[in-house]
Amino acid sequence: EYFTELTERLSNKYNFIKFIFIGSKEEQEYVKTVTNSIKNQKQNIIDISGKIDLHELAFLLKKSLFLVTNDYGPMHLASLLSIPTFSFFGPETPQLFAPIGDFHKIFYKNIYCSPCHNIYNSKIHKCTNDNLCLREIKVDEAYLEIDNYLGKIFKNEH
Repeated sequence: EYFTELTERLSNKYNFIKFIFIGSKEEQEYVKTVTNSIKNQKQNIIDISGKIDLHELAFLLKKSLFLVTNDYGPMHLASLLSIPTFSFFGPETPQLFAPIGDFHKIFYKNIYCSPCHNIYNSKIHKCTNDNLCLREIKVDEAYLEIDNYLGKIFKNEH
């Protein structure tokens, strides 16, 4: 629901931007629930989850203004391509796995049970705190950072 709210707020203000949702074939149903729950600016919402390969993803990222993501592969690919990222960390630690490069905003709350996904438990864990580490990152926090970034890009255009 946080991705839904963030996308709705950004698409209301920046209704000329396309919001492209990515994911693996295994993530298609999850991504579809997110995109279907977005109520406004439907014409700007594109779901290509499970439909592109790694080369196409790299091409798409290279054409993107930024990437909003959890800590996973596309974040690191975007980093290597010098694409700004807004990344959510919870089960992993950004101290070890944050993207490298010039513009990457990390959202991380460092709560008592985080990071729980690590080499000491073979990266297998069952969260007993209802993903508190990610739920503590509020939409307002991410929205303000992304809005500030986009405001600098489009200050003279719109």
